[in-house]
Amino acid sequence: MVREFMDDEVTPVIVDEAFKLHRDLGPGLLESVYRTLLAHRLWQRGLIV
Repeated sequence: MVREFMDDEVTPVIVDEAFKLHRDLGPGLLESVYRTLLAHRLWQRGLIV
């Protein structure tokens, strides 16, 4: 089931996952790695990326 989110619902989820990802992996990886993994984590949270 697809659900539409308002910006104020989605923004905290994206920021939270981005911080968690950077905390888990640390600095120094290519942007493409962070982007791919962030998209996967957002998908796991129910967002279509």
